[in-house]
Amino acid sequence: MRALLSPVSLLLVLCFLLATLAPLGAVYLIWPSLSDGAIERAAVASMASVAEAKGAQLDAYARERIRNVSSVSSGLAFVGAAQELSPTYAADATRDQAAYDAVLAKYKARIDDFAKVCECSRFMIVDASGRVVYSTAETNLLHRSLRDGDLSNSGLARAIERVRSDRTAQISPPSLAVNGVTPPLEVVGPLLKNDAVVGFAVLTLSNDELNKIVSDYTGLGRTGDIIGAVRVGNQMLYTTPTRTNPDAAYVVHYTFGTETSRRLQDVLYGSPCRGRGTDDEGHDVFGAWVRIPSLRWGLSVTQHVDEAYELSRRQQELVKTVAIYSIGPAFLMALLMSFWVAVRAKKSGVGAMG
Repeated sequence: MRALLSPVSLLLVLCFLLATLAPLGAVYLIWPSLSDGAIERAAVASMASVAEAKGAQLDAYARERIRNVSSVSSGLAFVGAAQELSPTYAADATRDQAAYDAVLAKYKARIDDFAKVCECSRFMIVDASGRVVYSTAETNLLHRSLRDGDLSNSGLARAIERVRSDRTAQISPPSLAVNGVTPPLEVVGPLLKNDAVVGFAVLTLSNDELNKIVSDYTGLGRTGDIIGAVRVGNQMLYTTPTRTNPDAAYVVHYTFGTETSRRLQDVLYGSPCRGRGTDDEGHDVFGAWVRIPSLRWGLSVTQHVDEAYELSRRQQELVKTVAIYSIGPAFLMALLMSFWVAVRAKKSGVGAMG
């Protein structure tokens, strides 16, 4: 027992413990500084990859629809329908039903077939005056003039006037939902005859298709989110649902210049970025913020910082646990080693004296 308590034995115990536990302690202490930087770089790179992929999907979908509308700008059925259906309406907005049906019978099959091939939810023909003269899907806009009453300031009416001037296909400007009804985005293109605008082709973008793209959170963990937004005056308007609010599209909006989602505000002014930021709920996030030119949207792809660091923290706690549970066995081994060394030393001393 004296051998175990001798200064030499205690020194051996201490040295053995240090040799055993020092590496674990060092790893535990430097782990955060080593891992946090790597985790941030990996998380931001992952968010950027998702943002670029989602942005490309949304942009491709919108551009395809713009090409669809542009392709019929001089199509005989589309131009003919716009020109010939218009005179069937009287000044008081009533129409000659027989004349209307006769004209529509000439062109309906071709127009419906186009809408079916394009897989669009709704395709409309608008005459030069701004009246919706045909729609492939039921709508309260049919036979109404977009210059009348509440329709005159609608996104569709404004898009038609821009297309009348620019003669290029455009997507209608967004607006807030009214009574819970999400306003559709429309692709509007001119119908031309002898270089004159005789009407407009209008294809409705599917909100379901757009939402399907942004609602896929694969690779974003529990807290990852994808949010589309657009500028409406001095407001930033969400154009998609969020992970925590499925009804956010065209309802949730924030004034520019506030601290809410500053990164997303910045990208709407044309400044894509990636790194660290804050989401609309005040959470610290890693993310990437990109712009979608065809839709004039900003797109935010984020993940909470806490979740990104979660695996690293668990690994750090594992190292700590291993170190704590190693103290007992290491101390026992150190005692045994010191006892063995002390006994060997004593025997060597006795042998030398003999």
